[in-house]
Amino acid sequence: MIIIERTFHYQEYENIIFLDRDGVINVNREHYVKSLSDIEIHNSAYKALSNFRDHNIGIIIISNQQAVGKKIISIEKAIEIHNKIINQFENPPIIASFICPHLVSDKCDCRKPGIRMIRTASEIYNVQLQGNYLVGDSYTDLLAAENAGLQPILIKKSHEKMKTINKAITFENLYETSKYISSKIT
Repeated sequence: MIIIERTFHYQEYENIIFLDRDGVINVNREHYVKSLSDIEIHNSAYKALSNFRDHNIGIIIISNQQAVGKKIISIEKAIEIHNKIINQFENPPIIASFICPHLVSDKCDCRKPGIRMIRTASEIYNVQLQGNYLVGDSYTDLLAAENAGLQPILIKKSHEKMKTINKAITFENLYETSKYISSKIT
């Protein structure tokens, strides 16, 4: 597990939620985000992160990055890509990012739907899990949320039918999600 801290002042935030990265903030690529030129921020993400910041909601990113385990990119390149994505935003309310570089076949407990990244973040940053949120775009994100006792929120991929879970709330984009979350927890 890789942890990238952005701020040591996490206590400033009244609430802290969890977001997946690719498919939620950044466009998910079929063959991974492998270079800086693969970065494409969802338009709604700019307004969403501003809305979270305006409502004093901090963010912890929880992201599987199997491209590292497959040796498609190095850990250093994964961190460079990740930092470039985060730096696309003005004063983002992102506290830290937790990245699992392992393969599915490694069966590690940090890779979603495992919850080690979530539990570790919760312990480090004193984040209450019960009644909190994890926003993702995949079935494994939803399962991780459920396994950790979080409310799963799905960013719907309009072109794709996918499995979901009964408790999941679905939105078209991250901005719509941010309006819902900020109305519920602030």
